[in-house]
Amino acid sequence: MNENVKTMCFVGAAVAVLLVAWTTRPAPYAYNVDSEIGKEFFPKFSDPLTAASMEITEYDEKTATEKPFKVAKAGGIWSLPSKLNYPADAERQLAEAAVSIMGLKKLSIKDKDPGNHAMYGVVDPSQISSGATGVGKRVTLRDASDKILAQFIIGNQVDKEKHPDLRYIRVPKQDVVYTVVVKSNRLTTKFEDWIEEDLLKLNSWDIREVDLHNYSIDEVNRRINEGEQLKLTYNDKDSKWSLAGLAAGEELNTEKINAMKNSLDDLKIVDVERKPLGLSRELTQQEGIQLDMQGMLSLQRRGFFIVDNQLLSNEGEITCRMKDGVQYVLRFGEIAAGTEEAAEKKDEPAAGDETASDETTGDATGDADSTESGANRFIFVTAQFNPELIPPPELKPLPGDAAPQPAAADAPAEAGEKAAEADQAKETTDAERKRIEEENKKAQEEYDKKIEEGKKRVDELNRRFADWYYVISDKVYRSIHLSRADMVKAPKEEKSAEEKDVEDFNQLKQGLEETKPKDNLPQSEEVPNP
Repeated sequence: MNENVKTMCFVGAAVAVLLVAWTTRPAPYAYNVDSEIGKEFFPKFSDPLTAASMEITEYDEKTATEKPFKVAKAGGIWSLPSKLNYPADAERQLAEAAVSIMGLKKLSIKDKDPGNHAMYGVVDPSQISSGATGVGKRVTLRDASDKILAQFIIGNQVDKEKHPDLRYIRVPKQDVVYTVVVKSNRLTTKFEDWIEEDLLKLNSWDIREVDLHNYSIDEVNRRINEGEQLKLTYNDKDSKWSLAGLAAGEELNTEKINAMKNSLDDLKIVDVERKPLGLSRELTQQEGIQLDMQGMLSLQRRGFFIVDNQLLSNEGEITCRMKDGVQYVLRFGEIAAGTEEAAEKKDEPAAGDETASDETTGDATGDADSTESGANRFIFVTAQFNPELIPPPELKPLPGDAAPQPAAADAPAEAGEKAAEADQAKETTDAERKRIEEENKKAQEEYDKKIEEGKKRVDELNRRFADWYYVISDKVYRSIHLSRADMVKAPKEEKSAEEKDVEDFNQLKQGLEETKPKDNLPQSEEVPNP
């Protein structure tokens, strides 16, 4: 066999091998992705209660860094590791988030080219470089053993107007981009969505007194600059507020006062920062406050100071007294630098959820031109128990024993009748005494119960407040940090004599116009000329 023949044979064999390889080649993916349409992403994830943690990672284009958010259960307590383990009201929220992920189905395949991931917003935020675009939201649910239950990357909306819940989704380390119906508003990284954001947990109808002490601190000379001291009292009988020292002719601005009351009722947390270890214990001591340098600096950086063994703040304080004996003290400190984003996001849709309502909360002060500046502020919150806020029981006096009356010597029958009446009266007195004793006992027990419940509530509140500095929005701060000028309407100025004359003339003129004969009266009803 010559060389040419040998060469042709080798070429033919090679072609045959290539044909076999081509016809028997595997699909570009380990499975036929087209056959996955209509199937669930995570079929083994069927019980939302197995979820013990959820981590959501987003991409901050401003800083070109990842933004991780995590909620987890440790030692039976839900907390936010990304917020220094602040307690999370997460069981319900996580269950709802887990339910929104369970049963996710692959509706269709949009693309199989990894080069197009940015187009659909499904780039993995954990695998990006500076200046990346089209980065999605990566969601990971794990069980108690840290095993992944579900993991995916949420991208853009397919059609915001027609199908707001239809999104592009990709599983990490896979190239295929699917379309999926998912309610991403449950997969939020907003701090306030995972906590009990009602800070004080009070009912505005239970507020009885509000004291405002608008002092400030001279930080250089370490002294107090006294300001206004205002005392508001609410009267249940006439359902009205009164202000101590209100002058004749002055009226309360009930709109401002009610806005303050409602803001206290709905005082929401924007952010938190942890106090140094031991600071809370020292601040609750009854015989003065002894803090180390770390504790003092921690307070001062947030606008709080120890002056003459008292905890003061550089923007004054409010004391709110409740009918159950709880007395809240809110001290206003410095602007909370670095929390502007939290304030801006307060009324924005949840991250990655363009479908959320864009309705913003109205200004609590009632000012139409008031806007959210983002200058959030630290507040230091404590609770005290004030037994004077709980009226003592009105105990009824007990009837005394009836004194026996001597019988007349010449009227034994009448004496017998009187003795019988006396016995009956005594029995009536004893029954009345027993009834009153029972009523007094019940009233005293109800009072004692209120006292114990008030003390218990104060203990619970202080355990909640103890370890944290809180941050509230500037809008809320301005609605509750009121001055006398905010709460009192200026008295109406007395009209001058000239203004009164003009007003009287105009009223007389109007009266004459109303009694003037009409031109369109019938002829027979016209007034004859004199």
